[in-house]
Amino acid sequence: MAIDQETLQNFFEEFKSNIDICESNLVQLGDDNVAGLSEMYRSMHSLKGAAMFVQAPKITELSHQAEELLNSLATDATHQDSNKLDWDFLKTIFLKILEELNKNMSSLQAFGTEDEDPQEHILAEIKEASVKCGVMRDKSPPKAKTNKKKRKLNKLQEKILQQTQKNREEQKEEIAEENTKISKVVLQEIQEQIANLNYIKNNLLQEAESKGFYDKSLTALNTATERLNKVAIEANLAPL
Repeated sequence: MAIDQETLQNFFEEFKSNIDICESNLVQLGDDNVAGLSEMYRSMHSLKGAAMFVQAPKITELSHQAEELLNSLATDATHQDSNKLDWDFLKTIFLKILEELNKNMSSLQAFGTEDEDPQEHILAEIKEASVKCGVMRDKSPPKAKTNKKKRKLNKLQEKILQQTQKNREEQKEEIAEENTKISKVVLQEIQEQIANLNYIKNNLLQEAESKGFYDKSLTALNTATERLNKVAIEANLAPL
């Protein structure tokens, strides 16, 4: 989209006004003028929007990065000890930013395009300033550490799972062993009952033979003995 001359002229005037505000606050910037950071931030924010409208990408990008740095600095200086900030270092960085912005503006006014020289160096210095002043915070943890912690957690979970499984197996074995003990006691009692019934049955048979009769009690004993023998056989015990 072509930008008309009147729009460009308005941009030039707005640019100069915002740069003047920044330069004025930059001179007084320090522990006694932390509010100047907010003033500079608002100026860079306005400049970014105007540069974007007239399609000046280098001015847009540079003012945007300066705006981000100023916003972080203003927040930290308001809520923390502003004495921790290296004001001389910051002044040097912002002087370079303003110089680069003015260079692009001069080229835009004279030739209709921004300066052709790359500005990566000044963008890198802005990033360096963010790191040095402690306002750049990486929101995502290092991948290597994350992966290491994840592997450690997975290993711990696996160990817990294995121990839980082992405990369950041991509990099953204990229960099975206890059931076996109980079964042996019960079966021993059954054997004893079978032996007692057989003893009684044999006595009755002897008595029946001597007297020549076969009574109902003997039939009942035979039935009981057969049932107990069946239980013994099913429990893998030899019937008596």
